[in-house]
Amino acid sequence: MSVEKDLTQRLLDLYAQKDFTTFIDELLKAKEAFPESMFHYNLGSAYAKIENFSVAKYHLEKSIKLGSLEPKIFNNLNYVNQKLNVYDLDTSQSLIDRAYGLLLMIPWEGVFILLSLLALIMMIKKDLRAPKRGIPILLSPFILTFFFYLYSSNKNYAVTFEAAELREGPSEVFDVSNRIPSGAKVLLTDYQNGWFLVDRPKEYYGWIKKTDIGIY
Repeated sequence: MSVEKDLTQRLLDLYAQKDFTTFIDELLKAKEAFPESMFHYNLGSAYAKIENFSVAKYHLEKSIKLGSLEPKIFNNLNYVNQKLNVYDLDTSQSLIDRAYGLLLMIPWEGVFILLSLLALIMMIKKDLRAPKRGIPILLSPFILTFFFYLYSSNKNYAVTFEAAELREGPSEVFDVSNRIPSGAKVLLTDYQNGWFLVDRPKEYYGWIKKTDIGIY
């Protein structure tokens, strides 16, 4: 316990001294000492301090994906997004892109809890306590969560670490179809031989190298 307290105090001192580079190095070495969501939040906040906004965005987004929903995380992410000012899932004019950006960030456990609460409210408001009417509503969270899990299981988010080329196929032998800016949040689907297919936003549709992105 004292070792963990000493480590935490050491990191707090580095942060207070604004030695963010050393803070990042020490935090990376001590990754296993912290809950994963807290690790990514702290790392993202430190990268924001040294103005590496693309990497900061990746870690903050991953922290949220892991279940951290504290206002400070969203405040930091909003600051980073303002600095990046890129077109991606969260800034797209497409409602479909916005929906992907929101829904797939929620862990399937969260989807189940949300749907269960909605089902309970429906039963109370409509007085559907009779078995024939109430059972389908009670079962609906399980069914809908199952389909949500199946749908989202082969999809991933990613943030581009640097501006990168998009190609027409999963190899450098294919022509460059577009370029994507640093810090863009995208939705991935297929994977082949070290390349991911960027599916949304559609403006960035194409294949990107795995090494150019942070996946979560």
